[in-house]
Amino acid sequence: MSLNMAYDVVRRPNSADVWEALVGDLRAEITAVRHLRSVEPYTSAITGVKEDRSLDTLPITGLSHRILDIAQHGMYDTARYPSASEARMAVITAAAASGMKLTDVELRARTGIWPGLAQFYSRYRTQSRFKSMKADWDNALRFLQAQRKLEKKQPDLAKVTSDHNSPTSQPPSHRAGLQGGDFLAGTSNGSPAEHQFILNWRNALTIVEHRYQGSRAGLVRRMLLRAMGAAARMTGSRFIEFGSRSYAVATGQDHTTVAAHLRELRSEPNALVTLIERGKGTHADQYMLTIPEDLIEPAGSLAWRKGKIHALRAAFRELGLPAAYIYEELERAPLLCTTAELVRATGMSRTAVSEALEILAAWNLATRSPAGAWSVNVTANLDLIAEQLGVMDQVHAQIARHRAERARWRQWLGSRILATLEPLSPGEDYPWDVYERPSDDWELADLAFSARSG
Repeated sequence: MSLNMAYDVVRRPNSADVWEALVGDLRAEITAVRHLRSVEPYTSAITGVKEDRSLDTLPITGLSHRILDIAQHGMYDTARYPSASEARMAVITAAAASGMKLTDVELRARTGIWPGLAQFYSRYRTQSRFKSMKADWDNALRFLQAQRKLEKKQPDLAKVTSDHNSPTSQPPSHRAGLQGGDFLAGTSNGSPAEHQFILNWRNALTIVEHRYQGSRAGLVRRMLLRAMGAAARMTGSRFIEFGSRSYAVATGQDHTTVAAHLRELRSEPNALVTLIERGKGTHADQYMLTIPEDLIEPAGSLAWRKGKIHALRAAFRELGLPAAYIYEELERAPLLCTTAELVRATGMSRTAVSEALEILAAWNLATRSPAGAWSVNVTANLDLIAEQLGVMDQVHAQIARHRAERARWRQWLGSRILATLEPLSPGEDYPWDVYERPSDDWELADLAFSARSG
């Protein structure tokens, strides 16, 4: 379990018999840690090299109390570090900047001196934890090297921007797509670097979308990824924290279906999303958009698409996912498309494509030429069709149901932790956005990922 869960367990009143039994079960591990702390030389799990250092020879460095608190307790200020990934990288980067060696950090994590840092790596498999730490360390060194070069070339600029480039400010995670210039540019919400990353991630999704073609589950996962991209675009950050119910609104699915597909997406090899932190209390799971290593270069070389990253547009909650993808292909196509070309482009069966085209034609969203080729009807109004189909009533009913479920969840939490829901304070704005009609260019994503959707 996580460090937070373990702490919650042990802080409860327990008898002496319970503690004696616990110590007995962990006796072998306690002995191993004591042995590791006292034996020289120390064999690094990262390099495999024996080093003549132990706990007694570890250097004492001038790390700040804030960094030491994170390393020792795993607690961090969420206003400074949006997620555990940034907090973890702050510790690694600060250690590298202070002159420590990677093996110094490794030994502190392995021997329980820095349990907070160790628990940040607990989400990785055992054999991958120190490999991940090595990757973080390499990224930290590149960041520090880039910062020193900037200070030499532009000392005045480096001084002005020192708050953003501080090695303990908000260094990004080691995951693919966070190399090089991203360190220097920063990854704060809405920054140009984040905007560029999200556009490159959208290109990466375009490259691998073929893996989701040919099955109903694939069509749903493809739309779910688009919804996550839309959420990142709206929040201005690759780190997104929305619940399965929000994604359900954006994709037209049930939240249990969304949760199942999220588990599959994050478990894929070369996944496009990474689970950063599991939800707790009223906070949802936090995901990070990820560009796999082999897609960084090709995704960066493609031209960025103009306009929004579309999740499911409202009318297609009723018209269906196949019709949504066919309509999109017709929108993007510079020329008329035949049915065979649409089959190749979407990976759907000819029957599914033909049925989708018939649906689009019935609602005057697509027209067929005398030669049998198809094109999108640019005069059609998707919002009007959604209104005619009663989609808005369905969406509002779904959102109302989700709010009621969240209220029951918060009430249950309150009964468990003796917390109460606080009313609006005099300084807070009344939530007008909850009751306002949507804007003229609204989409399901606007309703799903609004500030109060959760």
